[in-house]
Amino acid sequence: MKFFFKDLVITITRIIATTLVPAIVLMSQVAVSEAADKKVGLEEIIVTAERRETSLQSTPVTISAFTEESLDRFQTVEATELQNYVPNLTMVQGIAAPGKVDLYMRGAGDQVGAIILSESGVGVYIDDVYISRLSVANIELLELERVEVLRGPQGTLYGRNAMGGVIKYITKKPDGTQSGNLAASYGSFGSYNVRGHSQTSLVEDVIGASVTASYRESGDWYSNVTLNEERGNREVLAINAKLALLAEGPLSGTLSLSYAEENNDGGEFVARDPDTLKSITGDFRDVRSPLDAFGENEQLRVTLDFSYDFGNELNLRSITSFQDISEASSFDLTGQGLFNRVLASDVEVMTQEIQLRGSASGGNIDWLTGVFVFSEDGYQTVDDTIFFGVRPSTIIDLETDSFAIYGEGAYHFSDKLSITAGLRYSDDKKDLIGLHRGVPGSAVNSSDDVTMRLVLDYQWTEDVFTFFNISRGYKAGSFNALATSVEDFTNGFDPETVWAYEFGVKADLLDNRLRTNVNVFFNDFSDLQGLNTTASGITTVNNVADADVYGIELEFTYIINDQLEVFGSAAVQGDEYKDIDPTSGIDPSFKINRASDRFGSIGFEYRFISRASGGQFGLNGNLSYRSAYYNDIINAPIVRTDAYSLLNLGAFYESAQGAWKISLTGKNVLDEEVYLKGLPLIRTTGVPNPPPVWTLGVRRKF
Repeated sequence: MKFFFKDLVITITRIIATTLVPAIVLMSQVAVSEAADKKVGLEEIIVTAERRETSLQSTPVTISAFTEESLDRFQTVEATELQNYVPNLTMVQGIAAPGKVDLYMRGAGDQVGAIILSESGVGVYIDDVYISRLSVANIELLELERVEVLRGPQGTLYGRNAMGGVIKYITKKPDGTQSGNLAASYGSFGSYNVRGHSQTSLVEDVIGASVTASYRESGDWYSNVTLNEERGNREVLAINAKLALLAEGPLSGTLSLSYAEENNDGGEFVARDPDTLKSITGDFRDVRSPLDAFGENEQLRVTLDFSYDFGNELNLRSITSFQDISEASSFDLTGQGLFNRVLASDVEVMTQEIQLRGSASGGNIDWLTGVFVFSEDGYQTVDDTIFFGVRPSTIIDLETDSFAIYGEGAYHFSDKLSITAGLRYSDDKKDLIGLHRGVPGSAVNSSDDVTMRLVLDYQWTEDVFTFFNISRGYKAGSFNALATSVEDFTNGFDPETVWAYEFGVKADLLDNRLRTNVNVFFNDFSDLQGLNTTASGITTVNNVADADVYGIELEFTYIINDQLEVFGSAAVQGDEYKDIDPTSGIDPSFKINRASDRFGSIGFEYRFISRASGGQFGLNGNLSYRSAYYNDIINAPIVRTDAYSLLNLGAFYESAQGAWKISLTGKNVLDEEVYLKGLPLIRTTGVPNPPPVWTLGVRRKF
């Protein structure tokens, strides 16, 4: 079946290249010639995927872009909700606490985000600053200008561990105007959210400032029958402040300060029957652990981003960031008090990036070169209690240093045909000193690699764009904090690499009412880093095999008329292990971690104007589907997440000038029940998804 699917992907690629592209070009030309009235149409979306502003539809990268309006449509407040809309993105709550995430894209990722030795295979950036810790990646989506999800290796311009892709959060900058908004919502289980944003000019036309703040509680949505408590609450406080230079001139810059803290009820697991895999409490979501689990984290990030324009298309940019992250969590891995773990860590991160960008040959060449420096100091303790016996502590003292130099250039043969080429050299070093269950050990893990990107793109018409991309991605090696012995703890594992091939078509059709983006990809992984967890609680990552991951992805938006918009996405994905390490326990028929064969999402928004007030009433909805996947390289039933569908619905009223908006939003309204992950530890457990949540919100702009 796998070989059939691979042949199918190759066949469809040929069809797209030889048949679909000319057909789309013809449709575009016909639509333009027949258009008589352009009252409605899709707006152009500007992205910075190539570290410069370009149109989404003429950028040779597969991108899912979400504007402020689309994020507001379903009251999106957590980063994990993006997986309901983006093909081949899996982003769910981590094991240790709800603020942590497991993040996978197109076969690349990492699942031990609670351990500081672990790094993601998908890069996360906030305002072009690299976020290394998945333990705090389930960020609050505050006053975002947009979110860009770049799929496929981004090994030139982003580099560090961007094997599967990059998620970019771009927040709003102050522009000197006197404006802002206040919003509040209340929902199921006593959940509520209060947020506000304000911006002004501190020195007219010279310095602008903005402040955004949010506080929310998710409410208790399940019961602990042993402790006789309602549980599940998350208390999250987030504050962002910015200063920006507004004066006209060659120098521009922004100083950002972000602070967030969270307290929650930790990662709790439902105890399940090993044969039926059903909850032994009788309720799908109720837990019975005697442990009073908790999770908490605090993070501070300061960023200085400035640039100087020398003229003649030459620009120098510097991005300096400091991050301080402290966190702790306590959780029961068996759901019955037989294996309890406590984690505590402090991490300091410094990043510095310098970019020089310019043009040459009368604008026929655009180029960018840069240097990236990353330094992280982390300290973490891991304390386990198994069958009421306390293991000696594991202590991790880790220093990570990374250096990269890169360059990329695009040559425009004409206003239609361009070629882009880039190289990046990365050097990574991890110095480990620590104790593994009381036994001292130390080691160094060093690696370097050259990654690249080569793209050929062609603008067939104003509305149809195609590209072919070859790229290489790289993810550094590391160590195993949860291994069986100090030898395994210090031996670590090697880097992982991927060669990726992709062909894409981007088209705005039917008088600019239909946007359809289709792409086919093939990823060839070497030395795949695979996760395996044993019944005794040993979790290790090793270079287990090579693998191929391949698929087809589709995204579309269709404005049927000035009242109704339909949007959606879909993906078909396959994978195949090869050159398997015989000690890994992998069978060639196994699926790789977090690889769903099928994904689909379809949504709509319907608006109509009130004749009485001039305001707009609206209805919206979104249905997403994800086929089954496994959470471990050993495809046991307990680590399988079954296929599931989620339906979200909403209704709203927005005043004539947009000053007021009242909304009602429902998430998982059909009460789909699925264990998002399972663990094969001593006892069978599962992590349930939340029940239906209805939220009534109001927002006031000023």
